[in-house]
Amino acid sequence: MKSARLLGASAATPPQPNDSQPSGTRIQLLERCLILLLRCHGGPDSVAIAANRLFASNGTHRILAMATEAGLSPRQFERRFLAQVGVPPKLYARIIRFNAALDHKLRYPSRAWSRIATDQDYYDQMHLVHDCRAFTGESPSRFLARLDGLPAFHTLFATDNRPRTSGRPAGVASLLSGHAAVPYHP
Repeated sequence: MKSARLLGASAATPPQPNDSQPSGTRIQLLERCLILLLRCHGGPDSVAIAANRLFASNGTHRILAMATEAGLSPRQFERRFLAQVGVPPKLYARIIRFNAALDHKLRYPSRAWSRIATDQDYYDQMHLVHDCRAFTGESPSRFLARLDGLPAFHTLFATDNRPRTSGRPAGVASLLSGHAAVPYHP
């Protein structure tokens, strides 16, 4: 399908990829077409951007600050977040932070839970234990003992593999603005 048909007659038509071009060039052209398509359709939603930032920060962003950045009241932000993500933003942040702590422990088994709690911005170790009991029904040590028998277990969202930029994750918003800090290469 031609990009002009996808983007509409008024959109500028970017160069078309063809089989004679190297695959890297074709991928770059396709990425440009997709970014142009996103620009033509209003770009990403402010709540989706906030959810991605919350994920990239391992759940440490303040909900009130995210609502303000999204240009919404805290209640509007919470309603839209719940509708789009499926859970309230505070619960999403707790899940992400607990996942990061669990991932940290799996990567560094000899590290003390108290240090992991501090590294993941928990107030103290008991707050980490509370989240673990809420999400797994067990204490952190007991939960890990059950995981010990599983081959090559790793959390679903590996937290150490995500690119970090100066507090601001590279994502669709930075691609649309043309200020991508980290290029995406699958």
